[in-house]
Amino acid sequence: MKTFILLFSLLMSFSSFAQWRHDNHFSFPSGTMDGNVRITSMNPLMAGVKWVRVYITGNGKTEDSFFSVAPGERFDKSIPLRHGRGSYTFQIMTSTSDIKYSQYVVEHQGTFINSSAVVLDAIAPSCDVQSDAPEIVELAESLTQGLQTEMDKAKAIHDWVSSHIAYDVDSYFQNTFASKNWDAVSVLKSGKAICFGYSNLTAALYRAIGLESKVVIGQADVYQQGWSDHAWNEVKVDGRWVAMDTTWDAGSVDFAKKTFRFAPRQKYFDPTPSEFAKDHRPK
Repeated sequence: MKTFILLFSLLMSFSSFAQWRHDNHFSFPSGTMDGNVRITSMNPLMAGVKWVRVYITGNGKTEDSFFSVAPGERFDKSIPLRHGRGSYTFQIMTSTSDIKYSQYVVEHQGTFINSSAVVLDAIAPSCDVQSDAPEIVELAESLTQGLQTEMDKAKAIHDWVSSHIAYDVDSYFQNTFASKNWDAVSVLKSGKAICFGYSNLTAALYRAIGLESKVVIGQADVYQQGWSDHAWNEVKVDGRWVAMDTTWDAGSVDFAKKTFRFAPRQKYFDPTPSEFAKDHRPK
């Protein structure tokens, strides 16, 4: 399945910001001991603000979080510092655009000191992988009820996603996918996704039942016709990282008719590393 994730290019395109402003006064601690930092706005956000973006860098890795806000709402979010003990730099930004991936302006920047050595990268919820959302937790628990092994639970979640989430051919062929939300809850509600959405939902369901799971950003060789941006998952099962691609296991796109056909399978669930590397490579 030919799957591009141009939204990552869009993220890079507005990583430099035209101006500073301090219209919205944010409050945050200088350090944390539990691996989470709470960011709040001291007053309701200024009229017109629709998105708050928090960009955090620590231990050589980044966490980019986007939060939709309502008019007059105060911002109050707890964000995990996902990569263990150390110093984290951050920028807090706002946007007045309806589109999530748009131009942002910087409101504040600074440094957090994380005293916790716990690495939360593959288990904590995020703005796109809402593993603590009630509907995600309820579904994950129902899919794995009565199953005893981690492998059986991993297969059950993989099979459900690949048989219930359709590839969003409309957004793909109309080139509108960069303006849509591909977080786990949005994908669950709509029943449609591109690869980034499949991966977010899959990871959220795993994390909801306590299995560590990653969203892997990389490239895939589609029909041996060239490498394109793609996303998939890894889940930790019995101490071993298992690769999977719920997008490619869901079905296929008819490019002539611009339609999607469900054909669930397990070809890309726990393949051998050598087989998976033939058409998947992480960045």
